[in-house]
Amino acid sequence: MCCPCAVSPTNLPLSAVLASLPDDVAAPAREALNSLLLDEGEDGEWDVVSQLELQTFLWYSLPTKWLVDSREHHEVAWALGDFYRAAGKQRFADLCRAQHTHLLIDLWETDEDRARKELHRLMDLSGVKPPSIDSLTWGALMGLTETVAYHTASYALERAIEDGRLTPGGHGWRGHAVRITTAALGRGHSERPALSVAGAVRQERRDHWLADVQRRGLVLTEDLADAVTAPSVDDLPDDVVTPPLWGGGGPPRLITTRSDVVALEGVAASLEPLVWFLGEIGDGITLTQTGNLPRALVLAADERYDWFDLEPRSRLRSMWDLNELVALNELVTELRWVTRTGQKLRLSVKGRTMRDDPLGLARAVFGYLFNQRDWHGDGAVATATVLLGAYETLTTDEVYDRILHYLGTRWAREGAPLRERQDVFGASRRFDTLGAGFGWFAPLPRRDFRLHRPLNAVGRAACVTGLRHVVAGPWLRM
Repeated sequence: MCCPCAVSPTNLPLSAVLASLPDDVAAPAREALNSLLLDEGEDGEWDVVSQLELQTFLWYSLPTKWLVDSREHHEVAWALGDFYRAAGKQRFADLCRAQHTHLLIDLWETDEDRARKELHRLMDLSGVKPPSIDSLTWGALMGLTETVAYHTASYALERAIEDGRLTPGGHGWRGHAVRITTAALGRGHSERPALSVAGAVRQERRDHWLADVQRRGLVLTEDLADAVTAPSVDDLPDDVVTPPLWGGGGPPRLITTRSDVVALEGVAASLEPLVWFLGEIGDGITLTQTGNLPRALVLAADERYDWFDLEPRSRLRSMWDLNELVALNELVTELRWVTRTGQKLRLSVKGRTMRDDPLGLARAVFGYLFNQRDWHGDGAVATATVLLGAYETLTTDEVYDRILHYLGTRWAREGAPLRERQDVFGASRRFDTLGAGFGWFAPLPRRDFRLHRPLNAVGRAACVTGLRHVVAGPWLRM
């Protein structure tokens, strides 16, 4: 993709530069430029090629897509270097002639796995590959808006390198690259000025998610679709002055188009059982001989949250009698918030950080719970969406009926498609168990185990906020 604002543009026409070169150099150089410009280059337009695009061509496209002898790959790179030297772009000429460029070309011939790793390493060290920032993680699959944003950030980094403001490999250069990228993505989007560049990317992702879940058979009410996909405060350009949206020391509220703002305060408070569990682990607890949580902690959890609903209490024997506690233990283990040495379990550095960061904790829980790359995570997305759109209390079978087609379009069991209700039994287990532990469900009007517990107000806010968090993330590669 060529950006309309070139870095270090030159007034030399393409034909004039090529005419100054010997024929055996000009011909391969022209072919390479045609590939870089997608055969659309004309005099005066060749200099829109960025360093990122040139690197991608030299280090990947040329050795893997040009089905010629490796010797010719080297000759094309050298010819392109001669072209850029004649055009006065010495930095690009040096890149074409660099030893690491030609070593990588050879590596693609002998070991593709090593070549791919070396490609990523060189891209990372080049300084023009935009890093992920706090508000935006780049995806392996990108829509048009995200692709343009990625190249916009890369151009900003390239300008900083040319101006001497960024020196790849220098002291603190990665942190400076993050700041440059953040500033580039915080500007107003050219076609959607009400949003920042990063905000436009997240909005593209939300719109893509909405179209995908509807294609897979989930029905969203208009209000729910608006609540999940509406822009947020973080999507506004940096230079837009907004009224304060902070209240009571809590997190920022989200803007929706058809309803009141959704606050994270109640949602964060509902995660208190997880914070308590992390605090109980603290500097370390001793596990049982079978690797279970100690019975004293199990009894303390039930005393605090009343998760064990059978009598008498003496029947509570181990952690496996408290599904909510088991789910919390799975969460902290899978997210590596705890480390185990022998029979000792203690918090990791990341676990200590999360315990003291309510917003970070909430984002991590949402990312874990609604992770669509995971069977239980995709089941959680489907179940939450169904419950949010339900106007009446549903039976568990009705929930499974409504998520069957959604899950069946992407997942299979033992190579067979999901076609019957029983094929998706258990898909909502993680969501149901953690949701119960966090108090997201209202009590049933009567003790009927055929019914699925409906969401209460905090549960609805948690699901909307959680879905908003994950749908603005990178597109899935399934």
